Amino acid sequence: MNTRFGALPALQWGDPNGEIILASHGWLDNAASFERLAPFLRHCNLICIDLPGHGLAPWLPPEADYHIWTPVEAVAEIARSFDQKVHLLGHSMGGAVSLLTAASIPEKVASVISIDVFGPLTQSTEDTVANFRQAIVPTKQKSPRIFNRLDEAVHARAQAGHQPEEVVRPIVLRNLQQVPDGWRWRTDPRLRLRSRFRFTPEILASFLKSIECPVLVIKANQGYLSQAIIDERLPLVPNAMAINVEGHHHCHLDADQVGSVAEAIGGFYQDSGVME
Repeated sequence: MNTRFGALPALQWGDPNGEIILASHGWLDNAASFERLAPFLRHCNLICIDLPGHGLAPWLPPEADYHIWTPVEAVAEIARSFDQKVHLLGHSMGGAVSLLTAASIPEKVASVISIDVFGPLTQSTEDTVANFRQAIVPTKQKSPRIFNRLDEAVHARAQAGHQPEEVVRPIVLRNLQQVPDGWRWRTDPRLRLRSRFRFTPEILASFLKSIECPVLVIKANQGYLSQAIIDERLPLVPNAMAINVEGHHHCHLDADQVGSVAEAIGGFYQDSGVME
């Protein structure tokens, strides 16, 4: 999909004439993150994009950066390209991107579903300078890791994220590039750099209060999203609800848990009246 950040590759599932669900993946993931959820949404036009620097998407130029507002601007640009409102679906970082996008272009967003996240990382005003000092310290780029076999890459990613190999396999396969010595990650190494600025809780609250559409937050019981964050932020969104599901952070990619995630999504669309 063409944006000012380059052509962002996408995976499309379902009915091309159905209501549009624009899906955004998590940090270091890619569009394949929604592969197992897609069959449950076949009545919709599910469009899953590779965010800048991820998957098959181009890397940003050296003078650019990957602050959270970069993918927000990319998703907003894509959403504006459609004649009708779109439904936003996001996992982890993609959930944060979806929420911020909904606040930024409310006229184009019909609903938001955020899986195991409720906004981007925040920091207090007092920590801003210390964080900036750390972020601008020059760092030496490591040589990219080369894997001899695909299964080695799958195993490495599974261990790093404490996830079963079958869960991360779709993401890993889309994120590998073949080189003469084997395989290496496609993602831009700069994605791992520390953000120079993060939202303060007060700034994030302003965004959440500005969301006009219905919102569903899905919390994985063994995931990263805490109940304390939900209790703090849920009252800020005018029309939001939260639901718990079993599973880990990538519950939507787990064959044993994806059905529960899909049931929560379908129930939300029906009960909120945003989709038949």
